Amino acid sequence: MSRSLRRLPTRGRRLQHLLYLIIFCGFAWVLLFGDYGARKIISAHRLEATTRQEIVELQVEKELLLAHCERLKNDRFLIETLAREKLGMVRPGEQCYRLVD
Repeated sequence: MSRSLRRLPTRGRRLQHLLYLIIFCGFAWVLLFGDYGARKIISAHRLEATTRQEIVELQVEKELLLAHCERLKNDRFLIETLAREKLGMVRPGEQCYRLVD
């Protein structure tokens, strides 16, 4: 009996090898392109890295804006400078000249 299991007919062996190949290709497909496949995992890691970088950049921008806001609350010179530049305000007694091109 064990001798007959060892020697399958040639056609039977080919079918067995074909079946193994199909099973292997199925597993490879699932590992590479399935819902939790390598392609999606790599894509998720890239997205995570870019999101983390964006978070760091936004935190830096937040700190700069908070510092600028604090300066606007306390720095009278900055307020005066911005009022002169943005709003065109002048002090009492000053003369303003506008140059037209």
